[in-house]
Amino acid sequence: MTKKLSSSLPDEVAAFLEAKGNVSGYVTQLAREQMPEARQERQRAGVAAFEEFLRCRTPEQVEADREIAEWSNDVATNGATGW
Repeated sequence: MTKKLSSSLPDEVAAFLEAKGNVSGYVTQLAREQMPEARQERQRAGVAAFEEFLRCRTPEQVEADREIAEWSNDVATNGATGW
């Protein structure tokens, strides 16, 4: 089901959208990206992808990743630069 809407836009925004070709499709995609459900779905997909990435790592790789993450946190919080 769809609903037709109209909107008044600044000239430069209208030109940008018209250049996209399918204005309705483009605006729909942008709106869906802002909808809470869509954001949650993208977050769930990201978590699933990261979990799959971790399942493929060896214990040694996980430990090396942990050391890098801890160093990165030290840099971010304390300004530490020694590696």
